[in-house]
Amino acid sequence: MIKKSNACFEQNDLACAINSLETAIKKEPKNEKNYIHLSNLGTMHRRIGKNKEAMAYYNKAIKLNNKSAFVYNNRASLKRHMEDYKGSIEDHTTALALEPANEEAWLNRSYARKLLGDQEGAERDLRELLKINPANYQAKSNLVNIKKLQGKYDEALEDLNTLISEHPGDPLLFNNRADLFLLMKAYEKGMEDISTALKLDTGYGIAYVTRAELKLATGDKTSARLDLEKALKLGVKETQIVSLLAQCK
Repeated sequence: MIKKSNACFEQNDLACAINSLETAIKKEPKNEKNYIHLSNLGTMHRRIGKNKEAMAYYNKAIKLNNKSAFVYNNRASLKRHMEDYKGSIEDHTTALALEPANEEAWLNRSYARKLLGDQEGAERDLRELLKINPANYQAKSNLVNIKKLQGKYDEALEDLNTLISEHPGDPLLFNNRADLFLLMKAYEKGMEDISTALKLDTGYGIAYVTRAELKLATGDKTSARLDLEKALKLGVKETQIVSLLAQCK
């Protein structure tokens, strides 16, 4: 039944995957791995938008085994998705008590703290993660974003330059540096970076949003609207850019 569930999951047949996994648990209710299966059921239910059911499965998994950082991280992710940021931080903290070197927990606790407005706490977590793994790309990138929020533009730019030299094919980094140049009012440099980002990935919707912001900053409302419309076609949600669209009128 587990093999069947895995096969169904790989084929994106979540109904079959869920049914097979639930059947497996019923067949062997005392199986020592059931906490993993319950956690996976939680993740599957989350995939289909059933967050209440997902939470119930995560809770059952933790009741079976309260020593699994994996399950606490999963539940923390769902809590963050449901905007329970304090609850998310608590679960990641428990995961770190169980596994102090758990990179996922450090990274995502930092993100939850950032969403709560605790930039200092978010920065501390990222720096702790970088002590464990100095090469963690996501931690480095997130630290740059925190420095931007703190107004430390020169430090952020220095870090971004280093990241770009290490990952010259990543359009996200060029977009992020363009966004930083926007804040620094270095619009021409920002446009150069956005051009590079879009050469690397022509379907990168957020880059069109950033380019629209640069164009609005220089008074080019017509071109900005065209970029925002392109971003919508590429999947950017209108709620993310409604204020920018209003500026194009």
